[in-house]
Amino acid sequence: MAFSSDWGHLKPFTRELTTAVMPTGSVMGALVSWTLVEMAQPRLVTAYATLAWVLGSLIQLVAPSIEVVRSGRLICGIGAGIVSAVVPPYLAEIAGRSSRGMFARYARTRIDAAVGQLALVAISGGIGSASDSGEDMRADLINLLRCSFAVQLIPGFALMFLCDFLPPSPRRLATEGRWPEVKSLLADLHASGDRENGRVLAHVQELEADVLDQPQVPHPSRELLTWRVRARLVLGILVAAWSQLCGVPLVLNYIMLAMAGSRVGSLDFVVVVQYLVYILSTLPAIFVLDSWGRRLTMKLGCLWMIITLCGTGYFQNKRIDKEAKDGISLDETHVPWALEGYHGTSLGVIIFCYLFIVAYAMFWSPIAWLYPAEIFPGWLRTRGFGICMAAYWISNAGLAWGLPSLGNTTDSSLVNWVAWIFVCCAVHETKGYTLEEMHHVFLSGRRAWQSAWGERIFDLLVARIERQQNLHGTDGAVEEPGEEIELSEWTPPTASVANASPT
Repeated sequence: MAFSSDWGHLKPFTRELTTAVMPTGSVMGALVSWTLVEMAQPRLVTAYATLAWVLGSLIQLVAPSIEVVRSGRLICGIGAGIVSAVVPPYLAEIAGRSSRGMFARYARTRIDAAVGQLALVAISGGIGSASDSGEDMRADLINLLRCSFAVQLIPGFALMFLCDFLPPSPRRLATEGRWPEVKSLLADLHASGDRENGRVLAHVQELEADVLDQPQVPHPSRELLTWRVRARLVLGILVAAWSQLCGVPLVLNYIMLAMAGSRVGSLDFVVVVQYLVYILSTLPAIFVLDSWGRRLTMKLGCLWMIITLCGTGYFQNKRIDKEAKDGISLDETHVPWALEGYHGTSLGVIIFCYLFIVAYAMFWSPIAWLYPAEIFPGWLRTRGFGICMAAYWISNAGLAWGLPSLGNTTDSSLVNWVAWIFVCCAVHETKGYTLEEMHHVFLSGRRAWQSAWGERIFDLLVARIERQQNLHGTDGAVEEPGEEIELSEWTPPTASVANASPT
């Protein structure tokens, strides 16, 4: 069969091309995502993008040749890029300010995409041994690949079905002037249907003020380069890119090759164990982001990944030193990938790789899907986040082109040191803020490491609305935009009170 023959004689460039074509398609999908969102509700765009994912998976499942597999992966990549750019901002809108991290964690657990990518990694890593072991081994690898494509269909069909039950976007309803529906939707989401709840009314007032503040410009994307938003765009791009450049693609490839080379287990066993470790590590991550905050989570993640990458590099260097003592001359570009016959060294590499996967799943895995969705103004959120996701997928594709040619994992630890310094100096905390409040956070002039003063805008709105309800009942609880609130949080205690308004 042509498919088996093609995969049995893949060259390194062909393997990298097949792996990179999916994130390349995702870049394309992310860049067109905001145009699609402007045309339809996010849930409808998500449904059609998921349909593209299912179509691409079916093409890969029945593909007779490697060229057809690439076509299917390109279609899957476009669908995945659209979903990755549309879903997180939508979830940030419908989630409460204290549960956005949990929603992002669920969005980030994309077992469907990862299974296909990991199977390709397993194929590319083990294809050399397959050539030596005969047609039976090669057939097993091809079957593993086809099974992964079949598994991708399950979450794809599930998401298409669930899209019918998703609520519409509150902001999209607000821009269309459908305020009664906005109020009813927010009441169902945050107050068990109580339309006169103080928090619901505060959400409506914040959203109304944000929509009225939206400038009418012919080219909204150019506003991302203005001084008010430019710094946030750079911040979101770097956070999204670093979630890939931290070294996770290298580790995901390396652990399989190290285990296969040391004869510790079969490739399918490696895939299963790796995924169990990853999925189980995501469970505490559901609570970490909302309880610890974004800054602390990112800093701890960087430090943990630095330690594990240095540990992996230590065992790599141990392998190189052992070869030098034995007088064996090796091409050092590929030394870290060849651990056959060195079981102790391989075991050390495998343990530190698993520890790295735990750190990434708990701390940095959901960050690229959460933080950039929280920092942009409402009317630029989908555009800004789409560009950040494009940077995420560009980094993914770039690393795919470079693997498995990358060498020592200690090189990736330097990137994590830079990321740690960047987080300390430039990443503002978004925990506990509403999306509308974050606009004031960046315009306040407060440094990223400085704590907030006084109460927050949303809490002041809720207190004022509840006070008015107690005095006058529920009539007129939500007032017209323009009433001013003392923004004590954005002003140092020694400075004068700022004359500003959330509207």
